[in-house]
Amino acid sequence: MAGIEIQLHTQAPQRLAEIRKQLAPDRIDRARRVVAQALKELTVGRFTAQADPWGNPWPPSQRVTGNQRKLDDYASAMAAWHQAVARWQSAPKKGRGKKPKRPSRPKYRSAVLREGRAGQTLLLTGRLRASFEVVKKGDETVLTVAGGGTATSAAGAHGSTSGLVYFPTHQFGRDGIPARPMLPIRNGGIDLPDSYRAELDDVLETWMRTIVP
Repeated sequence: MAGIEIQLHTQAPQRLAEIRKQLAPDRIDRARRVVAQALKELTVGRFTAQADPWGNPWPPSQRVTGNQRKLDDYASAMAAWHQAVARWQSAPKKGRGKKPKRPSRPKYRSAVLREGRAGQTLLLTGRLRASFEVVKKGDETVLTVAGGGTATSAAGAHGSTSGLVYFPTHQFGRDGIPARPMLPIRNGGIDLPDSYRAELDDVLETWMRTIVP
């Protein structure tokens, strides 16, 4: 399967190279898959954190900011309405007029706005979050996004296309849409944060203890 790929065996923590001496080839393949699966979970976690792998918050989408603006305006209108109702109730009954009209809830297109939430960026359908896969490609194990193109080099990273055409747009930014990196790729190459390296080291150590006495 073609896709946006990370060649994990070249960038995995040093521990992966060290355990080569202890494991048979089939176990090495399994170790690569363990690393790839852990990186997939870290990548999917970006959508929940709403931040890139290095901890920088994603710029919210126009949909989310628009929803938040509607909710803020509604909250302000409700506060003003409650104050108006309090004044109306405290006024003499004679001549105080009709009870102030309650503001209408904001119009919505999705359940999150109906529930009084603005939603989260890149999580309207969940399709992109669900598209990351760990696959075997030849002798290598890679983390990929369904579609075409590669992100293992500077040229590939910025010239890639995907079946999910909006993936490279959000990963790298394009046409006024800010970058919202989900894969640990920047400056044309893989850049694993220290937190990722620590997590992958821990995953490998835990896995190794289950197979090596």
